[in-house]
Amino acid sequence: MSETVGRIEKDLGIEPGLSSHAIEVLATVENGIEDLAQHLRYLGQKDRETLTAMIGEISVCESARTSSTYHEQFVALASILPATKKRSASEVLLSDVRDRLKNLPGDVFFLSSLDQDHTEGYVAYLRLIRETQLHQLSTSYYDKDARGIVANRTSSLRAPYVYRLTQQMADVFASIGLPVEYELARDSILDSRLAPEPMLERT
Repeated sequence: MSETVGRIEKDLGIEPGLSSHAIEVLATVENGIEDLAQHLRYLGQKDRETLTAMIGEISVCESARTSSTYHEQFVALASILPATKKRSASEVLLSDVRDRLKNLPGDVFFLSSLDQDHTEGYVAYLRLIRETQLHQLSTSYYDKDARGIVANRTSSLRAPYVYRLTQQMADVFASIGLPVEYELARDSILDSRLAPEPMLERT
């Protein structure tokens, strides 16, 4: 939508004055299309229809984001997807979701359940790590509300899942480089140790 607004501004010779955030706000408020048309001073019928359709899709996505169930989210998103000759919009969306779950980024690990009470599917973001002391963890029902407790341990990963999770976490952090200051300090210390000692002049 930002690209479309930018293109219209350029066509009309209007200096760009709306940030991406401002356009996002206009797309989610009532009568946002009218405020947008007022900014552009002129909005042709075709451009108005295009922007109106975009705003409608953004509204659907927003309602899906705030829906309480996966089913509501799925129905909302399927309503704005085009069908193909062989597959309905629901089938297209379901196929896309399946593909994304099978090919998650390297810093993401899918867990089907956490324990017997949490079985709806979860995603572990491996780049988000928090250091927690052992005494801050609750390992039983009786101490879960104790003072200083910040997290409850409900279960633990079994093999081979824990090995796969560890492997992915290692891959995520293996590519982290070191700052230039580190390299310079290392080279400076090495040079100072290897530099020849000054010769003392005989008198």
